[in-house]
Amino acid sequence: MGENRNFLLAAVIAIGILFFYQAFILDPMARDREAAEQATAETQVQETGDDAPQAADSGFAAGLGENGMSVKTPSPAPSASRSAPRPCLARCR
Repeated sequence: MGENRNFLLAAVIAIGILFFYQAFILDPMARDREAAEQATAETQVQETGDDAPQAADSGFAAGLGENGMSVKTPSPAPSASRSAPRPCLARCR
C-alpha cells in the first residue's frame, strides 16, 4: 500500500508541476508573443497604408537572405547505397 501511495503522490505532484508551468510560464509567454506579433502587424499596416502584406515589405525575396545576399540551398543528404559497417558482437564481448 505504501508503494502505491508514493507512486500516486509522485504522479499528482508531477501533474501539478505541469499545470503550474503551463499556467504561469507558457501562457504568459504566448500572450506576450501574440501581442508583439499583433503590434508588429499593426505597425506594418500603418506604414504601408493597406491591409495586405507585401513581399517587398518583409525584406526577404526568393533566394535572398536578410541583407539581400543570395542564399545557398543545402545539398541533399548522401545516399544510403553504401551499407554501414556492422559492429562485431561475437568477438567484442
